[in-house]
Amino acid sequence: MAATDYKTLSELLYYGRCQYFGHMKEVANDAIARYGDDPVLIFFRAFASLLDFNIQEAIRDLETIKNEENVELCTLMALIVAYKEQTHSDREAVAAFDEKLKEKRKVASANSLRFAGLFLALSSRPDKALQYADRMIKIDQNCFEGYVLRGWTYLMDSQINSEKADELRRKAEKDFESAEALTHEPGNELEMLLGKSKCYELKGDTQKALQTLVTIRQANFIPKMNELLRLELALGKWESAYQSATELHSEIEGKENLFALNCIILYRLAYEGNYTEAGNDLRSFFDLLQRKEPQNVNLYIVHCRLFSSMCGRNMLVLRQTNATMHSVVTSFERTSINLLEYGNQMLLAASSKEDLEAASKVMIKAVEADPDNTRAMLAFNMCKVLLEKTKEFDKIYRELDMLKETMTTTVTKEDMAFLAELLYVQALILQSKNKIDEVPIVLRKAVEYLQSSVPKVPMSPEYLLALNADLRLSIVKCLIRCFPPEPLVPGKQPPAAMSFAKNVLDTVVNAVPGLIEAKFHLAKIKYLAGDLEAACVILQDSIEKTKEADMSDAHLLLALILVEMDQFSKAEQSLSTALSLNFSIRSTPGYHVIKAKIQSRSGDTAGCRKTLESAIALPGVRKVTARQGSAGGSKESGALITESDRLSIFLQLSEALRKEGNIHEATKIMTDAMNEFRGTSEESRVMIANADLDLSRGDSESALTSLKKIEPSKPCYVQAREKMAEVYLNHRHDRKSFAQCYKELVEKQPNVRTKMLLGDAYMNILEIDKAIVVYQSAYKENQNDVGLIKKIAQAFVKMHYYTQAIAYYKSAYKKDPSIKHELISLLIRLHQYDEALKLLDETEPQEQTYDLSRLMENSRNFMARATIAKAKKNMNEYEQMLRKAQVQQREVLRRVKVEQPEGFAEQIEFAMQIVNRLAEYSIDQGNLKEAVELYQRASKFRENDTKLQMKIIKLHMQMGNLDECESQCVNLIKADLDNNEAVSMMAELMLAKNDLEEAQRYYNKMVEKKPDDFHALHQAIRCYRFKGDLESAAKLLENAKSYSSRAILEPGFAFCNGYYSMHMGNANEALKELNKCRKDSEWGLLSLRHMVEICLNPHHTILGAEAFEDISGEKGVDDTMSVSLRTADKLLAELKALKDSSDYGILDAHLSLATKHVSDAMNKFQALASQRPVAASLGIATGHMLKKNQDAARKELKKILKDSTWSLEDSEWFERAFLLYADLAIQAGKIDIAGETLEQCLQYNKSCAKAYEYLGLLHEKEQRYVEACLNYEQAWKHCHHSDPAIGYKLAFNYLKAKRFIEAIEVSQAVLKENPNYPKIKKEILEKARSSFRA
Repeated sequence: MAATDYKTLSELLYYGRCQYFGHMKEVANDAIARYGDDPVLIFFRAFASLLDFNIQEAIRDLETIKNEENVELCTLMALIVAYKEQTHSDREAVAAFDEKLKEKRKVASANSLRFAGLFLALSSRPDKALQYADRMIKIDQNCFEGYVLRGWTYLMDSQINSEKADELRRKAEKDFESAEALTHEPGNELEMLLGKSKCYELKGDTQKALQTLVTIRQANFIPKMNELLRLELALGKWESAYQSATELHSEIEGKENLFALNCIILYRLAYEGNYTEAGNDLRSFFDLLQRKEPQNVNLYIVHCRLFSSMCGRNMLVLRQTNATMHSVVTSFERTSINLLEYGNQMLLAASSKEDLEAASKVMIKAVEADPDNTRAMLAFNMCKVLLEKTKEFDKIYRELDMLKETMTTTVTKEDMAFLAELLYVQALILQSKNKIDEVPIVLRKAVEYLQSSVPKVPMSPEYLLALNADLRLSIVKCLIRCFPPEPLVPGKQPPAAMSFAKNVLDTVVNAVPGLIEAKFHLAKIKYLAGDLEAACVILQDSIEKTKEADMSDAHLLLALILVEMDQFSKAEQSLSTALSLNFSIRSTPGYHVIKAKIQSRSGDTAGCRKTLESAIALPGVRKVTARQGSAGGSKESGALITESDRLSIFLQLSEALRKEGNIHEATKIMTDAMNEFRGTSEESRVMIANADLDLSRGDSESALTSLKKIEPSKPCYVQAREKMAEVYLNHRHDRKSFAQCYKELVEKQPNVRTKMLLGDAYMNILEIDKAIVVYQSAYKENQNDVGLIKKIAQAFVKMHYYTQAIAYYKSAYKKDPSIKHELISLLIRLHQYDEALKLLDETEPQEQTYDLSRLMENSRNFMARATIAKAKKNMNEYEQMLRKAQVQQREVLRRVKVEQPEGFAEQIEFAMQIVNRLAEYSIDQGNLKEAVELYQRASKFRENDTKLQMKIIKLHMQMGNLDECESQCVNLIKADLDNNEAVSMMAELMLAKNDLEEAQRYYNKMVEKKPDDFHALHQAIRCYRFKGDLESAAKLLENAKSYSSRAILEPGFAFCNGYYSMHMGNANEALKELNKCRKDSEWGLLSLRHMVEICLNPHHTILGAEAFEDISGEKGVDDTMSVSLRTADKLLAELKALKDSSDYGILDAHLSLATKHVSDAMNKFQALASQRPVAASLGIATGHMLKKNQDAARKELKKILKDSTWSLEDSEWFERAFLLYADLAIQAGKIDIAGETLEQCLQYNKSCAKAYEYLGLLHEKEQRYVEACLNYEQAWKHCHHSDPAIGYKLAFNYLKAKRFIEAIEVSQAVLKENPNYPKIKKEILEKARSSFRA
């Protein structure tokens, strides 16, 4: 060969390790085409064929090289395997090869031993491969290849032998380091560097892994590029990984990268949640897999399992995986494994009983193909459970128990995943039998097994596959069905099962943040736990980010949460949105339950009653008319009716009738409910609701009597006792009887849970000593319950028994490290600083970590150290620790909003603590400027924090920055018009201001007081525009929208939104919004005027200007502009009918200019000169420019600029006059005059992009590219990146200023929106890239 083609050999080995056998064969064939029939290449081609089960093809190749010295040993080994794999094994041939192998092994060279070792390692026989590697090193202590082979063998063994994985990785790393120290041929280090990088990756040192890979200098080396991509995933850099994968994967046939496309799909599914794009990419992926790996069945199975496990059972994805597995079972041998995976895919996609039965038939075939396949048997039993074959449930449960018994004590990771599925099936059976208390116990064990099956590797396809997000979601859904449907009272600790379900979902969401279903159920658990704010944030974030159409379930849940938060109008909006997305929900009880809640809580009792009366008449609500599902519900007319929803209708209807004073009917409905749900899991809710009905009548005695009737054997006994205790405490104020309820509960059901309830009761009535005794009694029964240990510690703190409290906190910390900071806070409070530091030293912060939870922990650690340092008067260390905390928290805030939005508010609060401490320290040191900067950075996250703003203003006042102080005051008054302190300070700072500034102040006040005052809103937006701060107006629009649910339907809001969009450069959106109100009597005139202006000049060009003509390269009127002008003509006809001849006349004349009827236009302007002198003079000047009569144009413009006074009414015409006059000055070479004119223009409108563009041109002509860049940057900013010509000029000047990265970024931004924009790619983008590389 290829003896020195180390790149090809490394690629062969890489694909072999990845089990990409088709790729391996392709690389070998390409190399053979270059080098001829090289024995090593032929061997690897044969090896690939053998691994791909092309036995005869492999034998043909192997027979041709079996006597070649370097590959003789490995060829003989491969021939033995090949002949054994044949349908009719040739024993004589195998024996002959085996005998020859023994002889040749005795005299084998190091090279021959090496290839034999490689064959064994890639054949998953690391123990044998090690023998060959050891022998190579024994022959030659400086054998570079021997150490590399042994290192890779240890690494591959570590992935099989999980118990010794760490030890094997350490051995591998040592061998690679030994190899690195030896001399070797240039280029032969590829395998060593890849191995060394893999060692670092597997032990979690991703940075070193990256640094090692970067040292590989081979160009177009696929293993390096793939591994770099893998490391980006490991670091959690999803966006960067996606960009890298997109660049690495080429759509050109023959250059596609399977792993890169795999990563693109993972990004779509795991991070973005974009199932539509994922479905398209999956089609490409499996087509590519078919071309590249046509015989590699295992790859089909693995990838179908991977993608289907993280798509939230989305049908766009599952159709692809189902079709792929169907192709596998029809094209290849129908083995039990193939059939099982096909059945699993059908099961995931099943949406009806028929689908389940079809999947069940495939599972039967899988069992028949291999009766010993326990996984197939389990899958078949799961189908039976889902098909609700209840008569077989006992038998299935026993069979599964027996299967568990047969599992050995030392199980593999695959066995653990299997046991997790088995326990999940058992939990479904228990749930169907209403054994609710047992379900969480079984599922907790299932998750423990599942977690044990996940390898200790960074984020990767292998990790995501083992994570099995789909099974975890199924477990959580099963748990949720065990919880009460109503949220807990705020402050009440959620049950252990609920916290456990949340932890399961946290694991899924952290790994697969794009899995919308996981976020939905996390929000649901937060809701049930009473954490309404967090639930609301999660849902709103999911709805905002999802690219899928149907989010009706999320909107329904959001409506439910908003009701509990007393935000009824928003709840109604969410309910309406859910209905618009899926109209069929109108026939479900759940929809009526939520609608009735909204009506009830907002005071519409009659509407609530009518809604519930309609709901109770729905099929299946009053009586179960269809089979009961495993979810505890019935199915009628295609809608799932759960027991919970049925009962909610009864209870809410009873409550509505009670509120209307119809106690008799309310009692009757409650009696019906008691009869309907007696003996079910919902009976407790009925009993408690009945007691509530008695209490509403003021009859606490009847409530207590009915609650006392519930026997200890009933599943609702605990809830009944809790309700009784509440009655005694809140209605009878009997603390003794309150505690007695819980004491009796402990007597009847003595367990940890009831004892904790008794302890909580004692804490509630401040009998803390008794609470401690009860808690300690519970602790003796369960010493692993961290929540219980915390309760004991907190009770001791309240009693001021700090020594005992610390002891219990330390005990809790050993079991749950998250307790650490509560313990540290206590130690600091008690001035035990050395103890606190000792605790902090146990978990030394890793400043380079990329794990979000670890980053959060780092911030808290540094903050604790800062607190200790300050207490010890060590101010240098105090500052150092605070700055480290600030750095860590900055990264936390950057990521938490995307990855854990529900925790964003909490992290902001913690960030503010850091900022306040740092600012206070800076003030003490006399560094006021730094304190201001700190507060300003914090204000980006706390825009409405008036206290924070006042701190900034006062600091500016101390520093003498009066202008800045004024600016801050203005912003503060916008946010809080009632802030008298800010208004007072503003008055002190006021200097002589023009009317515009005064208007800004008053309009902001008006808008703050009444956000839907659209006249004030329009003027406020206008002022913002003139101040060059148009983006800030978006907040006013959002405020108006939030203030009133009808705001978006108001013509005034549409006009303001259209005006804003018009000046943001979004002409289409502006026309759309303005069109909504053009028929309105109040807003129609202005709307039409602006619509005409947009149609006449959609790109904000200056008609008649010539300075930019050569740059734009666009002349004449294109088809789009023709359509736009025709539209303007139609709109002008409407404007004419609105009795505003001045606006109509000016705009009509401008239409004539735009259509090149210059003389006609000038006559019209002359006629309007007395009414609208500024607008008319500008029009005449423009006409002269179009006629190339520049002197006459200059004369008209001077009339405007020198003889007229600027006014807000004519501000638009003045601005155009300034720009046209500057254009004339530039053409005449009068640069100073042009500059002064443009500065004057900007004085009145600081967001005038054209003015900045002209200023940039002035500097560009003088070859002052740095200054040109600054002005073009402003132009680019204020055109809001909508004008590609400005983008072109900015990129060009960046190139000239040698700011190549910025040139590339702006060029890409222009090309993204305007792919065919002339010259920019060749003249700027490519040159910038070349210069940057140079």
